[in-house]
Amino acid sequence: MIKSLTKAASVAVVTMFTAPHGAHATAITVNNFSFESPALSAGSWSYGTNPIPGWGLAYANNLNGNPIYGATDGTQAYTTAQYYSIPNGTQAIYINYNGGDNGIYQDVGALAPDTTYNLTVYAGERLDGLDGAYAGVSLLNGTDYHGAPLAFNYLLPSEMTPGYFTPLSLSYTTGSSVSGDLTIYLDQYLQAPYLNGSSQVSFDNVSLNAISAVTGATNVPVPDTLWLLATGAASSILLARRRLTGNR
Repeated sequence: MIKSLTKAASVAVVTMFTAPHGAHATAITVNNFSFESPALSAGSWSYGTNPIPGWGLAYANNLNGNPIYGATDGTQAYTTAQYYSIPNGTQAIYINYNGGDNGIYQDVGALAPDTTYNLTVYAGERLDGLDGAYAGVSLLNGTDYHGAPLAFNYLLPSEMTPGYFTPLSLSYTTGSSVSGDLTIYLDQYLQAPYLNGSSQVSFDNVSLNAISAVTGATNVPVPDTLWLLATGAASSILLARRRLTGNR
């Protein structure tokens, strides 16, 4: 169902925000957001049972309609042979194609009404040739990857640079009546001409915040000190002008 969303539709939900004075975003906890657990030695990786603590594994069917199981996703302590640098910490997660669409997910709690959720994650393409897949990010209404899609965005292989991570963001605003939970879903899917090959996408540094329409919170805060300096400077200029003209 998620794949039925078009690029144009998905990008339409990506928005920028201006900042009312003194307002701030509410950060939402994302467990293991930079994938530093489990701690690994350089060049090693985790797979199998619970390879990414705090996240669930989403297995779909492959192109032949058979369920996918095995070491498709995990955590890796990358070296400069794969990436020049990691956005946060020394580790990131990998999602392998392995014959079908799969990914990882995390339930971050109940949806709030009249609230804008802003999600940002960094997607990477390795230096050593495991490319050809898009990197997808979704917000779902539900407790796992079977939830109803709320917003979706992605990067094509041509939009990523080997050896680097590229930021990928989206936003979604709820209405006055909501129910259920909000789940983050990170996934990949193979693109032509690599449909019979293997590929891998990496993700790191997942962040999520909420902006309530009721409180006017925003994710682009204006620091109080800057506001005070600006108003103070304006008052000083006005007072100096009055003194020069003899007015008080």
